[in-house]
Amino acid sequence: MRECVVYHSLKLESALRDDQKTERARAETLFKKEEQIREGAKAMAEYKAAQKAVQDKTARLRALRLARDAAKQATASSQGRTR
Repeated sequence: MRECVVYHSLKLESALRDDQKTERARAETLFKKEEQIREGAKAMAEYKAAQKAVQDKTARLRALRLARDAAKQATASSQGRTR
């Protein structure tokens, strides 16, 4: 009878350890997924910030180019009239 109780007790302990391992694995998987989501959001924010910086720089350079071209054209047209 005592052997039977010990056997069932060991079997129960083994089952509990297996459950703990399963729960730990589940928790680690969940943590990894959450971490991956956070990293993805961070990467997307960095990408969007870089994209906006490029768009802002392009707009600034375009405005400078148009102003330069307009100044050249005004200078050329005023020089053509004085001759």
